[in-house]
Amino acid sequence: MQQAFEVRERLEALACGLCARRGLDAAVHDRLAASLADGDRILARGVLDPADLPDYRAMNVVFHETILAASGNTLAFDLVRQIHNVPLASDCVFVWEDHVAIRRSHDDHHRILAAIVARNAERAEYLMREHIFYAAQVLREAARRQSGWQRLIRTDEVAA
Repeated sequence: MQQAFEVRERLEALACGLCARRGLDAAVHDRLAASLADGDRILARGVLDPADLPDYRAMNVVFHETILAASGNTLAFDLVRQIHNVPLASDCVFVWEDHVAIRRSHDDHHRILAAIVARNAERAEYLMREHIFYAAQVLREAARRQSGWQRLIRTDEVAA
């Protein structure tokens, strides 16, 4: 799992940098902004309703896949899709129990888009790497708390 997240960090950061350098066309920007608005609406109540998870998951996939597609690097997009087949490494996997953690992650989305729009490639890349690193960290912590998940994570993959 750790290796998959490390590769995802770099590939999705590359995609963000490419988008920032090239700029976004209006349709791509509007799609990203709409996905952020969907996430804002879901999180506005301040509690995580299990019924909202499918919509939040869909919003997250749209956000990440739109950036990957807009980057123009089809190999990065294809490789990230392959990584999603690694257990727990997909952008569809969430620990839907901590509103603060989910809110922080969604706020990352806002900062990532702002950096891309500002054409600040270095910042966009850094923010995406941190976003994916944080997602992996949240999953590792959940795995530690839920003993049934322990078998999925090798001890040498868990950050100190």
